[in-house]
Amino acid sequence: MEEKDYVRIKGVAMKNREKEKIFLEKLEALTKKTGIAVAGCGCCGSPYLLKVDINDPKAGYGYGDSDLQWMSPNDGYVSKPWDEREKRLYRNERSENVK
Repeated sequence: MEEKDYVRIKGVAMKNREKEKIFLEKLEALTKKTGIAVAGCGCCGSPYLLKVDINDPKAGYGYGDSDLQWMSPNDGYVSKPWDEREKRLYRNERSENVK
């Protein structure tokens, strides 16, 4: 199979892009129900659970610089404005753009 037939999530190839989308949709629904997100940077102690604000409907999982993370306009992340980060939400970005 060609490289384009796979989805990459933190270095793991998946055969079907739909599997990634379905997984993230269900993970986002669970996070919105519980207020707990799965987070991690890839070092010791990762992944871990993180309490997050679920009141903003724009919030969701997105692709950070090198990881998947919960993103919200009110999360206090100041190095990049929300309009730039919002483009990185999985539901707004195609999977093949993930490094």
